[in-house]
Formats: sequence, structure tokens, C-alpha cells
Amino acid sequence: MVSNGSEIRAARRAEAHSALELLLAECAPADRKSMAAALLSQLPEQSDNGLFVVSNHGAITGVGLGQVHRGRTGSVWRPRFVGEYVDSDGAELVCRSAAWLAGQDIRVLQSLLSPSDAAAANWLRQCGFAHVARLGYLVWSDGQQAEAAPSLRFTAVSTSTNAVFAEVIEQSYLETLDCPALNGVRTTPEVLEGYREIGAHWPAAWLIAWRDDRPVGCLILADHPAANQCELVYMGLIPGARGQGLSGQIVEQAKRLARERGRPRVVLAVDLQNAPALRLYAHQGFELWDERDVFVRINDAANP
Repeated sequence: MVSNGSEIRAARRAEAHSALELLLAECAPADRKSMAAALLSQLPEQSDNGLFVVSNHGAITGVGLGQVHRGRTGSVWRPRFVGEYVDSDGAELVCRSAAWLAGQDIRVLQSLLSPSDAAAANWLRQCGFAHVARLGYLVWSDGQQAEAAPSLRFTAVSTSTNAVFAEVIEQSYLETLDCPALNGVRTTPEVLEGYREIGAHWPAAWLIAWRDDRPVGCLILADHPAANQCELVYMGLIPGARGQGLSGQIVEQAKRLARERGRPRVVLAVDLQNAPALRLYAHQGFELWDERDVFVRINDAANP
């Protein structure tokens, strides 16, 4: 396609690394080469790998990417350009990336934007994406606070308790306030597969919370060794266990595991419309450090 005198096409393998450096333009210059190399290693080796460029007389002036993730999800990266962006090219790069992901049998396409990024939000809307939530990214730094004695018992998920864990996860999604628009879009196995991709998979930190030998909640942590921190990927309680102060015990368990791992920080993302969760995390010493708008498009043509 030609837009404003520029050709939009799939990136050639030889130009992929430089294109990815442009895509990572907001990152620190010293980190871009290594980050681009790491991202390139995650993409399919064939030329048709979801990476698209705007080429103007052989020079790359823009780039977009559709990236496949586990659990039938995919990310549409915010297009980046050399110099001033071109609205039509931005929307076209988003649509090309989304169409490529849809062709990979991806069910949920998502994109994260800065709340002030009106131009990219418009590109996404032109390509069928809807704004579903604003996430707050929170961080807790270890101050070695005193811990209350827990009434919950925690066990790592095992072969014998996989079904119990899946049932607790499903029950915890009932009447959820965290991105409720996405509830039920994917199956529980697909959701769990997506969780496993986050950070360094840490099976010992996939836990079932028990009260009086009854499973009432769950906790999933991931490790991020390079950042020297853990991520609270997901926690939840079944409806009958809510409103009884048990959520704080699950968060305390996450802190405890981080300490044992030697990580001084725990990070997480939460829907900023989820007032009870925000109160919980504030009480637990978490502080807001960034925000992102979540845009989603559901691929109804994907295989069920």
C-alpha cells in the first residue's frame, strides 16, 4: 500500500533489528540494541512475522508490530515513526498488525497506551479496538514491616490439585471488578497459559489459599530477575470468602515469597475502576508509578 508517498509492507529480515530499535524509541538509547535483539528472538523466523514498516525510498520511516502471546492473546504495539507521525500510516500499521494476529487464530488482541496518547488511541479505534480499562501500575518496596499471623494456608499447585486451582480461578472471576469486559472471553486454560508467559515462570509461587481445608483463593507470582522484582500476576477469592479481610493475607503471602526470593519489590497492575482493590493495595503499602489505557479487539472469527 502507498500512503503519503510511502510504502507499507512486511519488514525484511535484514531490516528487522533496526525497525525494532525504532519501535523501542521511548526506551533508553543504551538499552535499545539489546532490547531489540531480545524482541527479535521472540518473533517467528520467517519474514511474515507480524513486523511491518513504512518505507520511503528504501528508508524505514515507521514501524508497527503484532506479537503473539500464549493463551491465544496478541499485542498490537503502538506504531513509531521517524520525525512527525502520519495519521493514515499509524492507523494502517495498527490494522496490518491486527489482521496478521487474527490470521494466527488469536482470540484477544490488546494494546496498551499512555492515557495522553490521543493519536494512537484514534488509530486503534479506527481498527475496531475499544477502550476497556485504565490500568494503574503499583509497586511495593520491602520495608520489613511486621506481619500478622495468617489464618489461611497456602499450597503450591500440583498435578493432584490442578482441577481445584482452575475451579478457584473461575470462581474468583465471578462479579470481578478487574477489567470485567474481558471476563469469559477466553477459557480458563487459555488464561492460565497466558499467565505462564509473564516474566520467569515460577511454579512454586502458583498457590491455592485454604481456610479450614476449603479452597477459597489463589495467588500467582512471576519473577523478573533482570529487574530484581516479583510481579503479582493474579490473586483472587471465591465470592463466599470476600469481605472478610482475607485478601490482605494473600498480598502478605506475595510479599513473603518475594523476600524469600531476595527481591526487594513487588509490582502489579490493577484496573483503576476497581476501588476495593485500590484500597487493599494502598493499605498494603503499594504506590502508583504509572498508568496505561487498555484497548482490546475480540477476534470473533477465531476458532472456539
